[in-house]
Amino acid sequence: MQRLALIVLTILFLACGSKAVKDAQTFLDVKEYGRAKELLELELKANPKHEEAYLLLGRTNLLLEDEDAAGKAFDTALLLDKTNKKRIGAAYAAAGQALYEGIPAGEEVQTERITKALAYLSRALTYDPDANTSIKEWALLIAKEQARTARTTHPLLLLGGIVTLDPSVRTDAARLAMTTATAYGERTFTEEAAIYARSAASWDPAHLKPAAKLLHAAGIASQDAGYLRLAIKWDPTLDDEPAAWALTQAGALPHAEYLRRYPKGAHAAAARPPADHTAEVAQTDTTATQVMVTTTSGVFSDGSRTPEEVVSVQASSPNALDRLITAAGTRALRAEELYVLNRMELSVLRNSIYARHGRRFKSAMLQGYFSSEPWYRENPNYHDGLLTTADRQNLATIGAAERAAR
Repeated sequence: MQRLALIVLTILFLACGSKAVKDAQTFLDVKEYGRAKELLELELKANPKHEEAYLLLGRTNLLLEDEDAAGKAFDTALLLDKTNKKRIGAAYAAAGQALYEGIPAGEEVQTERITKALAYLSRALTYDPDANTSIKEWALLIAKEQARTARTTHPLLLLGGIVTLDPSVRTDAARLAMTTATAYGERTFTEEAAIYARSAASWDPAHLKPAAKLLHAAGIASQDAGYLRLAIKWDPTLDDEPAAWALTQAGALPHAEYLRRYPKGAHAAAARPPADHTAEVAQTDTTATQVMVTTTSGVFSDGSRTPEEVVSVQASSPNALDRLITAAGTRALRAEELYVLNRMELSVLRNSIYARHGRRFKSAMLQGYFSSEPWYRENPNYHDGLLTTADRQNLATIGAAERAAR
């Protein structure tokens, strides 16, 4: 009788434990992570060897973005049964996917959360390398769906991170990015089309020429010298009159050079200086167009100026981050030109200085971002001693802007 009673109690105990896990899963499904955690912790106090509860608690802590607590729960699950390794990998994958999918596509990119999601996916592959196929399929599917239903470049951060984790996905990621770029181009989303196209070409050179056409269109629409130069580099036939005029308007090509190449061009009249100007020299930095003008009258079409005055005109292109990344590699940045960037963009700009010297990043998002840049070359011998004095000055300037943006 005593043995029978013990068996009955054991069955009831396990049934209660199973119910606790099921209830906790229900809370997870409705994103009540705190309540799920409380329930699982109570269950583990009553049953310290409940593997399922430890595994679900680890996943819950991941969703709460408490990696230390998740690690402890998973470590205990492994101590109880070494075969739980694949299940822990599955928990990291599920948490990473849920974290990413929880970021609304219409919001400004939340870099920290995307980086965290990619870190979870990376850990999933550490525990279970065979999970790469399912993770790849999920990433391509969710990226395609997001790009189709919203005007967003969020998916590129995800795809870039996945490409870094599993280089075999480059071809598929490039194909998806190029398809999206083409669709966006047809809808005249020129800026987003160019961003997708650039990534597609960097992942698979087979897309260089079609990507160049979209960069050409975006460069002309926004007078973005960076896009136009890259388009012409990838397809020299795109070095045409509209591109030359856009470069002139961006301050990247002197008016005299435009007139030399296209004396009867569509914008030749606008390119010729007013009669009262004796000299005009255009100088360009990557965020503003600086024009030094010597004039006899000191009066311009946009208002009064003193002779030989340097006029700084802020560029209106939305691609300020790319221009500043280029600038950071050639000159000292000024604090006042960084205000156009948000905190996320400032972080990318700061890390671009390290990327110039080939640093490899632990962040899958950053590694994916810089790997898509044609100038990035990973240096296995990277160390901070490679940074120049100018680099360190720019790091300090950007760091101060980041702190001010918090």
